[in-house]
Amino acid sequence: MMRYLAIALLLLNGISAIFGGYALMTDATGSGVGMPIQWIENSIFHDYFIPGLYLFFVNGVANLAIAVAVWFKKGQYPMFTIMAGVALAVWLAVQIITIRQLSMLQFVYALVGFFMIVSAIAMRTTYNRDLEKREA
Repeated sequence: MMRYLAIALLLLNGISAIFGGYALMTDATGSGVGMPIQWIENSIFHDYFIPGLYLFFVNGVANLAIAVAVWFKKGQYPMFTIMAGVALAVWLAVQIITIRQLSMLQFVYALVGFFMIVSAIAMRTTYNRDLEKREA
């Protein structure tokens, strides 16, 4: 059950981040996704390209790869899922600090990250049990 929840959350975050990241990289002004350039004027970023790059690869491509690892129970998939949740939390924290704006979408994705981590912790039990069976 928790594995399927993790996969669903990883896919949700991964797919939406691919689209959002791509939009920010191809139009670094942010206007295509309704993000005024003024939101990042006083930050280390000159435009939205670098945030879009992070969003695309770290929250996008990586989450899709981790979803595949969870599906096939490959590698340290619970730890990968925790890392994805933490990466999402970092993204949200930097975003809130940088743009100084709050939205319902940030709250929704904070919940996604939280439940990624919770599902990964729950998956650790199954993972450890499977590991013991393989070693026996």
